[in-house]
Amino acid sequence: MRIRSMFQMDRIQRSTSARESLRGQALLEFALIGLILVTMCFAVVEFGRAYYASVAVTNAARDGARVAMDPSNSTADIVAVAEDSAGSIELTTVNVDSSGTVGDMATVTATYNFTSTVPIVSQVWGGGSLTISHTATSRIGWE
Repeated sequence: MRIRSMFQMDRIQRSTSARESLRGQALLEFALIGLILVTMCFAVVEFGRAYYASVAVTNAARDGARVAMDPSNSTADIVAVAEDSAGSIELTTVNVDSSGTVGDMATVTATYNFTSTVPIVSQVWGGGSLTISHTATSRIGWE
């Protein structure tokens, strides 16, 4: 009887150490997968910010081109409307190519340098800032 109880004690100790080993393995797996998931979440947020900036730059160039259709508007007016239309982002440059003559084409180019707040995400496009630019063209139409 005594031999049997020692055997049972040994089996209980082995199962306890096996459970602790599995807990350690689960913790290690969670740490590795958790790091990857957090990085992916940051990447999704950063790409969302970049997409928002791209849409804002596109809208700024389009609104600038709409204002450039009126020959009575100056280049400063066109730039001001484009910068206001960009919303919360600060455009790097707004270039206007317009003669002001009815029938000619007016071109507005808006540019923004997007800088990621997460360094590992910026490595996707080679590091540093990402230049987002959009050009819109309209015909100057009325006097």
